[in-house]
Amino acid sequence: MSTLIERLDAVDAAPGAAELRAHSYDLLRLEPTVPPVGADSSRAATEVAGRGNSSEGPRLGGAATKVESNSPRAATQLRVTGRGSAVDRQRSDPVSTVVDVYSDRSRDPARPRPDPIGTVIDADPDPGRAPDRLPLGRAAIVVDVGCGSGRAVAELAGRGAVPIGIDPSEQMIDVARTRWPALDFRLGTAEALPLPDESVSAYRADKVFHEIADPAVALTEARRVLAPGGRIVLLGQDWDAIIIDSGDPSTTRTVVHARADTITSPRSARAYRNLLLANGFHDVTVEARTPIFTDELMLPLLTGLAATAVASDNLDKDRADIWVADQTSRARSGHLFVAIPLFIAAAMRR
Repeated sequence: MSTLIERLDAVDAAPGAAELRAHSYDLLRLEPTVPPVGADSSRAATEVAGRGNSSEGPRLGGAATKVESNSPRAATQLRVTGRGSAVDRQRSDPVSTVVDVYSDRSRDPARPRPDPIGTVIDADPDPGRAPDRLPLGRAAIVVDVGCGSGRAVAELAGRGAVPIGIDPSEQMIDVARTRWPALDFRLGTAEALPLPDESVSAYRADKVFHEIADPAVALTEARRVLAPGGRIVLLGQDWDAIIIDSGDPSTTRTVVHARADTITSPRSARAYRNLLLANGFHDVTVEARTPIFTDELMLPLLTGLAATAVASDNLDKDRADIWVADQTSRARSGHLFVAIPLFIAAAMRR
């Protein structure tokens, strides 16, 4: 357990990880009305969750700041990095080196979840409008779905929220409870949350929806547990849109799509906006962050992509070996280019 916790701590501290988590918390628009909770947070969350349909729902004030995904003034900023964390370099699963952050965690719950670093696509907000905030008092909780080892739950508690972490992996819940014994962690899935109706002020799911066969079911459940006016934030990568510069684009498309075909819902992240709109949410905003890699760090990922294509009979081995050799040469000469789009969507329940 101690070795696993050390690895998870290292991943939590990876470059860009804390920044991305903090940004997702900001999108929840949380404004504590009580001091940050500590040892009593588990008891408070349990008390609140047990109330069911409480009359003390979250109160909203002001008008929402909208970030339109089709804003003509949206600016793209790219940060190119040639290095990643030491934890990334030590992973034995080549495909999970960077991309595989949640899939099959029920079968391999010890696999750490890296957070992407790099690019931000920022749409221009309306400067004349003030953001809504959700006051977090005794009657409000925040649920982190797919909480893994619990880092986000602990950080939300530090912001004054009363958080509950939910994860389908018993081992990850055990790790979370070991790391933060005072906080509330529960076994559960996105499709069946162990929470009463309208008992949550905010909902966060980080790299979860690509493991759900029907994301609309999970959003129906999110809407059930959210109080009117509650916020939802979804984060996830697009498995079918990994970008790799190559002299053989046909083979590149084959290896990317072959890997995506092994994921339950590989394109769920690009569908966040329409899924949210179709399931009763409004004020939907979408951002994109795209980590870019240019050195040998990504070779295990690329080798894994090619191996998956061969194993699934989408590519013959000789052609795969030639493609891997080209990517290896690019990496060792500083000419590799791999980009992995990640989407962050936020919305409000009516």
